[in-house]
Amino acid sequence: MQSKSWRTPLVVAALVASAGILAGGLALRPALANGGQITVGPFTVITCNSTAPCQQYTNQGTGAALLGKTGDGVGLRGVATANGEGVLGISHGNKAVDGQSINGTGINGFSKNGTAVAGGSTNSYGVTALSFGADGMYTEADGAGAADGIVATTSGSGYGVLGVALTANPAILAEAGTGDALYADADGGGGGQAAIVGNNANGNGSDISGTYIGDIARTPPGVGFPFVATDSNGNDLFFIDSAGDVFYHGTLNTFAKTHGGQNASAFETKAAIPSEDDWGSAQLVNGMTTVRLDPTFAQTLDPRQAYQVMLTPDADTRGLFVAAKTPTSFVVREVQGGHGTFAFDYHVYAVALGHAGQRMSIVGDRPLGAPVAGRANPITPRIPKRPAH
Repeated sequence: MQSKSWRTPLVVAALVASAGILAGGLALRPALANGGQITVGPFTVITCNSTAPCQQYTNQGTGAALLGKTGDGVGLRGVATANGEGVLGISHGNKAVDGQSINGTGINGFSKNGTAVAGGSTNSYGVTALSFGADGMYTEADGAGAADGIVATTSGSGYGVLGVALTANPAILAEAGTGDALYADADGGGGGQAAIVGNNANGNGSDISGTYIGDIARTPPGVGFPFVATDSNGNDLFFIDSAGDVFYHGTLNTFAKTHGGQNASAFETKAAIPSEDDWGSAQLVNGMTTVRLDPTFAQTLDPRQAYQVMLTPDADTRGLFVAAKTPTSFVVREVQGGHGTFAFDYHVYAVALGHAGQRMSIVGDRPLGAPVAGRANPITPRIPKRPAH
């Protein structure tokens, strides 16, 4: 995603003040290119070439500095052909720009190379969009991923984007063609912050789908946890570290297919060491045979650690024993010099490669390596007040 840098209304306000243009009443005195001023009528088209606004209304009371109303047209339109703002609203206690429409669009912003709609506020909302029958805000970036539909920045304690839905519709719906539908950056705020927070008191916190990958979670190699699941009290239930190791509380339940096509619940066993195992059947001939380990299985074993072989004969015999072991095979003989010929089963247990010396251990209340803060703090959205009609 692109990084946006846009001038806030406060910066532009400084330019307005430094230009020394009109500061009172309803006098219409647009700035001209030569620095002069003229008085115009209410229907005059104002054109200027200046770093200051063509017109400025200042109301030091509680009313609006400028109000535009229309039946079927545009209530207020400002066009800047260079690098300025089409419409700039500055307020120290209320809305900087308030756009309302019965059947149309409350605020429509278009920009070729700049920002279509920019809102800045010190103690309130930068941009508030309310709708009683359609979408609260609709933005479109027609750049095949080269531009962003919404860029929202907060430097205080507020939210970059706050979406509140009072109906069954999503609070924020993001769709994309070739780029990212939604990109959120918490700017490295620490373990207690999250780029995206989903909070639903009676339903799903998030619902993510994709035709190829539904969700992708990433962390830098060797750092952090790509995925953490906790309960509402912050207790870790399931998490994956950056090495791909999985930790979980509870029982790992699986499903097994039956001959009748049904599902049967099953459970996974736990081991005291990280191990690999394999099993099979072999034939004893004249009291002896050599069993070769599966080549791929042998490559996953720690060659410095001994492996164990459990033997089960399929015939009447005084017993079998393992006479020799190598990294690729083992030799089986019948006890007391027997010369029997019969089948037997075997099971091999071995230490997994790279896990020598690891064993089950007590780790306290949290699993080994559990993150201290693996979740975002719950939020209580500030629902904007609906404007009076």
